[in-house]
Amino acid sequence: MLHSVISSFLTSDLLGKSIYLALLLLSVLGWWVIFEKTKWIRNNKELERRFFAELEENQARWIDWLPTSKECSMSQMYRSMLLQARRLLQKNQQRLSTLALTMEDIEILDHSANAKIEELTYAMRERLEILALSIPLSPFLGLLGTVWGMLGAFYHLRSSVGLSNDRVFESLSLALGSTVAGLLVAIPALISYYWINHESAKVRRHLISLKTRIIELAQTQYRMHAFEIADQRKSHHSSASQAPSSVENHAS
Repeated sequence: MLHSVISSFLTSDLLGKSIYLALLLLSVLGWWVIFEKTKWIRNNKELERRFFAELEENQARWIDWLPTSKECSMSQMYRSMLLQARRLLQKNQQRLSTLALTMEDIEILDHSANAKIEELTYAMRERLEILALSIPLSPFLGLLGTVWGMLGAFYHLRSSVGLSNDRVFESLSLALGSTVAGLLVAIPALISYYWINHESAKVRRHLISLKTRIIELAQTQYRMHAFEIADQRKSHHSSASQAPSSVENHAS
């Protein structure tokens, strides 16, 4: 089969060779994306398993824990939320003199996590446009070769009366070979495209689950209710107002 396709390429005209070269380029780019994404998915699954095992062990002190791996999508998500939570806790410690998170802080943490999920999802699906382009384009290039080869075959049939039919067979070879080549490029691209999208959707669901889990931990350990915020602000202002009066009394 491969010998027939190569023979068809060698005996075809300029347009036929251009079609084969375009299909070869799409195939090389498509398989590059497939191998790259397959390797990433396998590595990410293993790192994700290790991450959740470590998280179970360090859940009680999650605010002080950092995962060992930085390449896993879950680790990147966790580090982003951890950094944002630490900033909010530090801000409240300076403003309210307490290590806590308000409801507004929880919403900020949630929005920040959603933005990180979108960023990681885009990175997971990056370069899938190559497969998305190969799926419809490859069969159409094969169809173009088929039509061009059939036209050549009919032309040589009409003009080769009493002569050899080699040119007719060459044109038919282009017609059939380009069709086969187009399908061989499109079918793996189609299967891989849906499989990679399916795996990316699974990782996205895991990211959303991790976000929910971290927010629940933050609410359980650090959330401050409205009446507590008011009390903290009142005590903070009263201590700040008492400081100058104590200085005046000491001076008098």
